[in-house]
Amino acid sequence: MYPIVMLCSFSGNIGKSTLTKNLLSPYIPGAKIFAVEDVNAGYNQGEAVQLSAERTQAILELVIEASLSSPVLVDVGASNVSNFFAALAEYDGVNEFIAKVIVPTEPSEKVQTDTLSTLHYLIEKLGFDSGKIVLVLNKIPAKLPVDTVFGNLLSSAAELGVFAVGQLPLSETFQIAASMQKTIQELALLSPQTLLLESAALAQSGEDPKAKVRLLLAVASAKKLKVRLDDLFVKLGISIDF
Repeated sequence: MYPIVMLCSFSGNIGKSTLTKNLLSPYIPGAKIFAVEDVNAGYNQGEAVQLSAERTQAILELVIEASLSSPVLVDVGASNVSNFFAALAEYDGVNEFIAKVIVPTEPSEKVQTDTLSTLHYLIEKLGFDSGKIVLVLNKIPAKLPVDTVFGNLLSSAAELGVFAVGQLPLSETFQIAASMQKTIQELALLSPQTLLLESAALAQSGEDPKAKVRLLLAVASAKKLKVRLDDLFVKLGISIDF
């Protein structure tokens, strides 16, 4: 079977869907996405199969069946994660089917507390090997003293055998890409030279070039973000072979 990768956390709005679409999907050709979420899962039409945690058995059947023909990404929304985890606990050895678990976290103390609770549940209640679980430090503001802010969490996670594989900055470029229904990788492919010429043409015609200039800067930002995403995906160590 192909690998199944799960993203989860007891906290919401920490970037699980953003990571699925920008850190995983572009590097795993043909991956099928399942969004376990009752409310808006952050996906455009056709990007993911959206299911409620109440249908856990159906989700497991669909995910395992899909993994026989392609890699699978399972994005578990915070509004469903408790029910989903509780249902998973009813199955012995289901963790063996999942190749990697990604737990995003961010600087907020509450999120870090939830992150540690998530790690404990995965390992102690669901039986996951800690070596399958990784942390991604997300939405990091510029100049934040990462070691200081995340020190306690990283220390506690290390005691469980879980480590952070990297970090991503707080950047509105992710939102700009999403609003254009593009990934960071797709945004980075746009030509800055073309956008600059279009901005100049708008200015000369008396129109407001602000939107084009903003997009020009977003493309420049996306190019740097892509380098970080490239490196981070390699560090995840996900094998996409059958």
